[in-house]
Amino acid sequence: MNKQIARQEREGPLGTRRRLLATSVKLSESMAPDLTRIAKECIAKLGVDLPTELYAYNSPQFNAACVKPEEGKLFIMFSSSLLDAFDEAELRFVMGHELGHFIFGHHDLPIGYLLRGNPPVGPQLALGLSSWSRYAEFSADRAGAICVNDFEAVSRALFKLASGVTSSVVRFNLDDFLQQVDEMQIEDNDSRGQSAPQDWFMTHPFSPLRVKA
Repeated sequence: MNKQIARQEREGPLGTRRRLLATSVKLSESMAPDLTRIAKECIAKLGVDLPTELYAYNSPQFNAACVKPEEGKLFIMFSSSLLDAFDEAELRFVMGHELGHFIFGHHDLPIGYLLRGNPPVGPQLALGLSSWSRYAEFSADRAGAICVNDFEAVSRALFKLASGVTSSVVRFNLDDFLQQVDEMQIEDNDSRGQSAPQDWFMTHPFSPLRVKA
C-alpha cells in the first residue's frame, strides 16, 4: 500500500479534469460572472498562484471541494444546491475555505485514500487521520474567514452546511447556534467526560464548534 500511496502523491489524480468535464459543468466567466469574480478576489487575497477552474455538479446536498492540482491547474467544485442557496458573502467563505486546503497542503496527505484503503489502516492510525482531517478543516476555515472578512457570513454558511435550511421558516441566531456546543459539552460531562464513539472517526468538526473556534 505504501508504494501505491507514493505513486499517487508523485503523479497526482490523473484524469481529474477529464472526469470533471464528463460529470459536471465547467463554469466560464460568461456563465458565472459573480462566482468568477469572487474566485479571482479570493485567489488574489490568499496569494494562490495557480490557474483555477470552477465546476458545478448536480446534487441536493450542500458541498464544495478543492481537488489536488493536475498539470498546473487547480479545480474547485460546487454542488448546485450550494450555489443556489448561498449568498455572495457565504460563497466567499466557501471559496476561501476550499482554496485554504490547497494553501495549507492538505492534499499532500491522502486521507480518503488511506481510510478507504485495502487493506484498511489500523484503528489507531484511523483515529489519528480522522483527527488530523478535522484540524485541517479548522485551518481551511481561517482562509475562508480571511476572504470574506465577515464573521456573521462565516457563521451563516456553517449553519446552512449543518442544517440544510435556507428558508425563512428558521431564522439563524448566532448565540443559539453556539450554545449547541455548550449543550454537547454538558452531555459529555453527564457521560463521565467521554465523547460519543461515533465522533471519533468524523473527518469534519461539528459546525457550531467550527464557528466557536
